[in-house]
Amino acid sequence: MTKRYLLFLLSIAMLWSCARDENLPNTPETVVRAYQEYLDKNNFKAAKKLSTKAERERLDMIAHMIEDEPHDSTIMNTIFLKLDCKENGSKASCAYTIEEFGERFSDSFLLVNKRGQWLVDIIEEEFIIESDSLFEDAIQHFMEEDEKLEIEQ
Repeated sequence: MTKRYLLFLLSIAMLWSCARDENLPNTPETVVRAYQEYLDKNNFKAAKKLSTKAERERLDMIAHMIEDEPHDSTIMNTIFLKLDCKENGSKASCAYTIEEFGERFSDSFLLVNKRGQWLVDIIEEEFIIESDSLFEDAIQHFMEEDEKLEIEQ
């Protein structure tokens, strides 16, 4: 009897842990808006709830990169000038335009629907170095900026 009771409790716990959180936004547009708001505030734990495994790994990398930065220097306030989501079965693409520092940027989010919940997925980007000298110039520029910051401190 005790084993059956324990098995029953484990089954309930497993079902409960797999159940979708009804409080999460669940349309591509609302997921993108909530995800970006969490990201803007460095609330990676909340953003991960709206992310696939691959995107959660990317969020961990971002969190690690900014962990030594002053907290208020990494807080953003993204305003979407345009957000247009298109669903295609269990996938969705949300094209957007935002304005930051007086410049407009356009890009897109990729979402997938897993077990009834829309999640932000990673978009693999190709990083192509056009020439070694261009890459070396960029590294030199960053090193000079870093040295300037160290001298100012």
